This record gives sequence, structure tokens and C-alpha cells, in this order.
Amino acid sequence: VRNDKAPWLIHPVLRSFSDGRWKKLAVKYDELRLLLSSTGNFDIVHSLVEPVALLGDRLSKKWGAKHMIQLIGTYSVSPVLTRWKEEYGRVYREAESLISISDYTAQRVCEEYEPLDIQTATLGVDSSLFGPPSIVKKEPYFLFVGALKPRKGLLEAIRGFKDFLGAHPEYEFRVVGA
Repeated sequence: VRNDKAPWLIHPVLRSFSDGRWKKLAVKYDELRLLLSSTGNFDIVHSLVEPVALLGDRLSKKWGAKHMIQLIGTYSVSPVLTRWKEEYGRVYREAESLISISDYTAQRVCEEYEPLDIQTATLGVDSSLFGPPSIVKKEPYFLFVGALKPRKGLLEAIRGFKDFLGAHPEYEFRVVGA
């Protein structure tokens, strides 16, 4: 797939994205597919999500490019629960740079692997462009924003809201997430 705004190919479906039984074969498949469809004239391979870090490592070595890995949340430690833990540890150690979206994520990765040189670049907002409206209309509701996964604490939030609701029946509980 080509992106009109970028001079590189976009590969939306990578089979190596999973940590399943066939990951090694999937990484090899994606590697061959990318090697055949690209010039390989790259200075940097940037693995934007951890599941493709193994593929990024292989490609950066083939192309003589630097490898950067983006550590997005605690998914970066999920390989610890798979048979790929050692391989991810090696890839993290050998990467030119590791960039985490939070200090907490960087800490968790270092706890599970070993001390690594991880830079934190938080997700931010330009407050000169975005800010609260001048008039705020307060409405009686609690808003939960997050993925609908157990580790995000939705059940705990609902339980806490249930306790609060007894004294404040006018409030609603709203959820935004997927």
C-alpha cells in the first residue's frame, strides 16, 4: 500500500504481530516480503509497537540500519509471558534506542528484563492550541476512559461508583473505550 504523503511503503498486515506458536515463521515471512518489496535503503528501522520488534531487529541488521523501538504501555512487557522473552530481551538490549511513552512503562520493562537505557517521550498536547473552554458546564457523571480490559480497572471503577451512587443518585457512569 502506498501513502501519498510518504515515500515509503506501508504494510498494514504483518503476520509477525502475534506471539503465537508460529511467530518465528511469521517473522521470516514478513522479513522476506519486506525485503522483496523495498529497496532497503534506510538509515533507521522504527518498530512502532513491540510485537514487531523482532522483525525490526532482523531488517535493521540486513539493511545496516539503526533500530529504534517504541515502548507503548505495559504491552512492552507482555513478551515476558511468552516463550519469546529471551529473544525480546536481546532485541531490546541491541536496539539503538528505546523510547517509552511513560516513566512507568520504562520502569516495568527494566524490572522484567534488566536495566536498559530507555528515554521517555510522553504523549503531549500543545496547550496553546488545546485547552479547557472558557465556560465549563458541569454535569453529574463519572467518565471512565480506557480500553475495556481487566488491567484498566473498569470493574473496580464500577464497584466504587456503586458505593458512591447510594449518596448521589443523580450521577451517571459513562464509559468511553474499546
